[in-house]
Amino acid sequence: MSQLNRVTQTQRQPGSAFKPLTYLAALSKGLQPNTLVWDAPVTLPPVSGEENARAGDYWSPKNYDGTRSGILTLRRALENSKNLVTARLLDGGIDARPERSLQRVCELAMEAQLYLECTPHYPFVLGAQPVKILDLAAFYAAIANEGAMPTPHAFESIEEGGRVVYSRKPAAPVRLGSADPAAFFQLKTMLQGVLERGTARNLRALAPYAAGKTGTSDNENDAWFAGFTNDVTAVVWVGHDNADGKRRTLGRGQTGAKVAAPIFQSIVEAAWAHHAPKAPLNPPSPQAARQLIALPIDLTTGDRVTNPQGKGFTEYFRL
Repeated sequence: MSQLNRVTQTQRQPGSAFKPLTYLAALSKGLQPNTLVWDAPVTLPPVSGEENARAGDYWSPKNYDGTRSGILTLRRALENSKNLVTARLLDGGIDARPERSLQRVCELAMEAQLYLECTPHYPFVLGAQPVKILDLAAFYAAIANEGAMPTPHAFESIEEGGRVVYSRKPAAPVRLGSADPAAFFQLKTMLQGVLERGTARNLRALAPYAAGKTGTSDNENDAWFAGFTNDVTAVVWVGHDNADGKRRTLGRGQTGAKVAAPIFQSIVEAAWAHHAPKAPLNPPSPQAARQLIALPIDLTTGDRVTNPQGKGFTEYFRL
């Protein structure tokens, strides 16, 4: 009914599907997946400074469900998409000053070619700035590739009457050098946990073979699931086109986990059937492995498990 290409022409708020950028910035600064962070109320000062600031200029976000969980590991916070923890990473987790932390996330987002410029306000880290769906898919492909981002394209080749009239010239992936392969691999394992235990646990059966992140914008206007296997990256967006310049809600409770994640499952199952065999997600590359060590921990507390008979969760730590 419309010539509008929603993949390449429209921009929508990614919501929590954007959060991996902030966690990538934190992992690059040396935070570990078991680093403890408060999931508790936080207020950040105005980006422009506190001089002449009004009360409304301070930022006090809330979690999607309005709850708080006390102390969480970085992993569990991302798995369960905690807004408060994401905000706290700006306050000392990435840089000592919140505005500098925000700038670092902005720089990563522009390096990943999600934006030409960033709007310097804190809700940016919760996915407030609209993004093109295709660009978001390229970034998630970079996570799968430990920082090597492929260039999206529509056609491999075109034939006419048995003669090749167009053939795409292979383009080398763009290396996102601001974060190293170790940080990308740590993030990849954390996104695997989103399916295993987190907001996308309705896809738990896929957890050994896929990773990803849910996203839901304000008032359930946009619902997302962005994820990948070893061979395929898929980003699913569900929503209505703008109506008279306004956003139209999908309805209360229509989250990315509920409406977008099942579509992702259908896509990857078709890919396994017709494109590439189903296989567990790859271990770290040799380059990443040189910077990482796998150790058993208690998933809840993040503490090392030292009892040889104890069953711990295997976590990857930067050396």
